[in-house]
Amino acid sequence: GNLMAEKPTYFENFKANNRLICIDSPFLHEKQLNAIKTSGLLAVELSTRYSFAKGPKSLEKMVSDLCYEASNAVRNGAELVILSDMPQEISQGNTDDAVDSGMLTIPPLMACSAVHHYLIKQGLRTQASLIINTGQCWSTHHFACLVGYGASAICPYIALAHIRKWHGTGKGAMKADGQSVEECQANYKNAIIGGLKKIMSKMGISCLESYRGAQIFQCIGLNENVVEMAFTGTPSTLSALTFTDIANETMMFHRKAFPELEARKEKLEFAGWYKYQKRGEFHMNNPDMAKALHKAVRKNEPLSYEEYRRQIMDGRPVTAIRDLLEFAS
Repeated sequence: GNLMAEKPTYFENFKANNRLICIDSPFLHEKQLNAIKTSGLLAVELSTRYSFAKGPKSLEKMVSDLCYEASNAVRNGAELVILSDMPQEISQGNTDDAVDSGMLTIPPLMACSAVHHYLIKQGLRTQASLIINTGQCWSTHHFACLVGYGASAICPYIALAHIRKWHGTGKGAMKADGQSVEECQANYKNAIIGGLKKIMSKMGISCLESYRGAQIFQCIGLNENVVEMAFTGTPSTLSALTFTDIANETMMFHRKAFPELEARKEKLEFAGWYKYQKRGEFHMNNPDMAKALHKAVRKNEPLSYEEYRRQIMDGRPVTAIRDLLEFAS
């Protein structure tokens, strides 16, 4: 879109520059997002939430309906389209029982990219900018993907709320070393922006505007229909998950967040996506593998190496694409 920019353009007339919002980065704080909503530009907020009761087969229709709503909003003059998975109660300031176990959300990257490409097909994309207000974005890669598929700015409201909650604990306040909540959030923002710059520099891109919508990615494990609708033009050589499969995975995580849906009383499990956990997600670089490698190198014995090889090749779940291959000879 052409309505949000890091700097005003000097190749257009002055009145056109009056319709721009200058932002210092694609990372938005909640206060910045609220200021943008009241900036004078016509902003339309569309919810990416839908009913859990509709089941996994409804995801494709929900994405289609969202695209239609976005195009109608732009045709009616919307200059900013905000795609939000924030519960309405939270956005209105009421946090009591705000997270409803009966509601799911469209994955933010799917929502962003689908709307982005639909507006391109309708010839409306340059008339509006996309802002993503999501709780499902916290890492540098998440930001890079959203920007790469058309987002002008992202507000990671749950990540910011988590920092506030962490700072309010005794352990968090001690680790903050006298820094305020705002300073801690600024540290997080600087880390994200630094990571984005590193990703862009690896691609030889020095300007965020050149990275936005460039979709320099490759899809692995998404069905052709999903790629065509939500990630148009992205190379995909290994087809797998359909809209229904993606919805089922979303529902699986949703059930874990609400134990009452499965009649169980447990804490939210630690998945171990970043730090190794014995009962968490499998890591190829794990303590057992490291011990086996050290033992094989130090003892220089065939049996020790065979144990290391077994852990690398035979004793692990399907982790890489090569694990799906079978050799005939």
